[in-house]
Amino acid sequence: MSASCSSDRRARLFLAPRRLAALLAIVVVLTGAAWWWYAATRPDYLLKRGQDVLRAGDAEATWQWINALAARGHNDEAALLQGELQFRSRQFAEALATLNQIVDRGELHVQAVFLSGRCLLELRAYVEAERAFLYLHSLRPDEAQTHQGLAAAYYDLGALPQAAAACETWARLEPQAGAPHRFRGIIFNDLTRHAEAVAAFRAALERDLTAEQRQHAAEELASCHVKLNQFAEGLAALAPVIQGPDAGDAALALQAECLRGLGRVDEALSILNRLLDRNLTNVQALRLRALIHLDRDEPQQAAALLETAVRQAPRDRVLRVHLSQAYGVAGNREAAEAQQRKAQEIETTVRALTELTQRLPKDHHNVELHLEMAELYEQLDMNPLAAKCRQVARLLQMSTRP
Repeated sequence: MSASCSSDRRARLFLAPRRLAALLAIVVVLTGAAWWWYAATRPDYLLKRGQDVLRAGDAEATWQWINALAARGHNDEAALLQGELQFRSRQFAEALATLNQIVDRGELHVQAVFLSGRCLLELRAYVEAERAFLYLHSLRPDEAQTHQGLAAAYYDLGALPQAAAACETWARLEPQAGAPHRFRGIIFNDLTRHAEAVAAFRAALERDLTAEQRQHAAEELASCHVKLNQFAEGLAALAPVIQGPDAGDAALALQAECLRGLGRVDEALSILNRLLDRNLTNVQALRLRALIHLDRDEPQQAAALLETAVRQAPRDRVLRVHLSQAYGVAGNREAAEAQQRKAQEIETTVRALTELTQRLPKDHHNVELHLEMAELYEQLDMNPLAAKCRQVARLLQMSTRP
């Protein structure tokens, strides 16, 4: 064998592994491309990409993913994505119609039921929303969104203990979420269980909340402390809220009430005067400014402020009591007795309403109960709550028709 032949053979043997490696690389690239193409055309992949785009706030781009799903025959996925887009666009009735087109009975069905329940809540169809979330509970009892929906439905129907229990389960399933704890705090505050509300709001503030939720939770916590005469604690709860220049009137009024309760009257007056400069009909500022006048034995000034407050909130029992006190100290006995009678009338209505609300958790599908509550809310000038009770009663009547 010649040297040149031997050299050629060695070269071929040397090059063979390189060619093999190159061929393998081409195969890997082609296989990867095939896998990517397969994954990129799967309906779950397309749906996930569309949901990511939608939740990032790009509605126009979301339609491209909806159309891509529909073009490939993935109609259920397209309907789910379109339904969520309509929900986020506050087109709740349209979203319900779209979601009802889904025929899948698997994961897509579960997501559709949850979205449908949220649409029903927004449409104030509380009875149907409760049914949707109870059905979801039968499918997914250990998912947080199930209990989140149930809590909202029960709350809107006036079944507050059931709503609190649903929040407790929701909190267990999402241990870092602050929202279920804040919701429990709101419920306990409505039930005048202020100490329990304080604990719930504190738990919320120790967990994840949006900036807006955190601000509201701090104010709600402070309000409960004030109701418990815990003024130092209330002031501490407000500290993160009132530091900036954009503190709201409600937070500032709470701050003033805490300062008055702690004997720091001049600081309270400075805040109240600022609030009244902004709005001469701010009921809370008027009430607190009047109480300071009463503390200083200045009943005429107190009465003038309370008269303005009563014109803004004529069915507020506390304002009537304070006004009666101011008239009495000023020596106007007849006016004081008239205000006391009005306060007693309001108290009678409040007690009747309290009795009905205590019955509601065990009988929240009772049409007559909701209608009676609506009448009492109207007597107290609480018209949004009256309208809500009448809406629930209408829905219950419709649900019992054959």
